[in-house]
Amino acid sequence: AACAPPTDSQPAEAVPGQELTLLLEASRKRVVGLLIDLGHEEDILKQQEKEVRRLEALQQDLEMQASQIESAGSLTPSMPQDQGETSLPLSLEDLKQYVGLAKELRLRVADLESALAIRQEEAAALTDQLRRRYQRVGGSFRAERQRLQ
Repeated sequence: AACAPPTDSQPAEAVPGQELTLLLEASRKRVVGLLIDLGHEEDILKQQEKEVRRLEALQQDLEMQASQIESAGSLTPSMPQDQGETSLPLSLEDLKQYVGLAKELRLRVADLESALAIRQEEAAALTDQLRRRYQRVGGSFRAERQRLQ
């Protein structure tokens, strides 16, 4: 990087050193910003992971209920019911709705899993990038991350 020529009051080595100090401070600020962004991304990933697990459990429950309906041909006590309903067999339309819902949930789970995988890759790439930057400046990535949390 080009610098202004040293003045009579500044030695020739002082200007580049000051510039390096400013560049190092700016780099550290960027790293702090990236660490904060990484923390936010990790929080989002945790929320998405919880949602994926919840939807997978719901999907399994619905699939189990659908198989019970297919094998028994009637509504089982484990099936969710509206308060006004009795334990009469489900109509064909009700079964179609349950099967359709299971398919929709399966697709939603697959979408969330792929989004989660993408976010995990992004988080890993950001973490690697931050580690490399800290190694270049001689800092401790873990110490800085713990200091920010």
